[in-house]
Amino acid sequence: GGPKVYRKCAYDKCEKPDESWYFYLIEEGKTTGGRDWSPLVGSTLCHSCYSRYKTRGTLERAVRRRKPPPVKRCSYELCERPEKGKVFYLVEEGMQGGERDWSDLEGRVLCESCYLRFRDRGTLERSYNLPLQEEERKCSYEGCTTPVDRAKFLRVDKGKMAGGKNWSKLEGLVLCNACYCRFRRGGSLEKKRKGNYFGTRSRKPHPATSDADPQPP
Repeated sequence: GGPKVYRKCAYDKCEKPDESWYFYLIEEGKTTGGRDWSPLVGSTLCHSCYSRYKTRGTLERAVRRRKPPPVKRCSYELCERPEKGKVFYLVEEGMQGGERDWSDLEGRVLCESCYLRFRDRGTLERSYNLPLQEEERKCSYEGCTTPVDRAKFLRVDKGKMAGGKNWSKLEGLVLCNACYCRFRRGGSLEKKRKGNYFGTRSRKPHPATSDADPQPP
């Protein structure tokens, strides 16, 4: 079954030595990234430390003082809340967050949501702005009456805050425009019925009377 890989990072300055989606056992003769792995042979590294060594040839984190952004406004033209973020980032020359190519964004200011989206996915576009495949164009809400017969569908992106609602339980789902707008307005996908099924307002029925009923004096 091969050598056993311990699920704990051997780097003594690792911030989360027990938390990683993958751990790497460094074996003799390793040459990944053109680095000299010989000092680490027999050690186990978490994904973050492994990637750092593969990319930069060192396990030490680069501590750089981030320059404050010149303005607190997101420069991404499709940002939904360009001035509402708590943290703003200036994309500096040589930035490597998430091992992405930031060169096209150098000098620009991003809000936290847009910064994290690019770091995690390599794009500033929200997933619902990206073209959906034909097989994806179907509303995920099981109570939708027309799940495929719609002109517009939107995917709920991670961290979405539209309408000030909590979208976390819907992350990754595709909604038709009607269901999307209903949730943004009311925080629920369920339709609120007004009146009875025929569209008339329900009224409290008057108490039935008969000759046998006692009448007021």
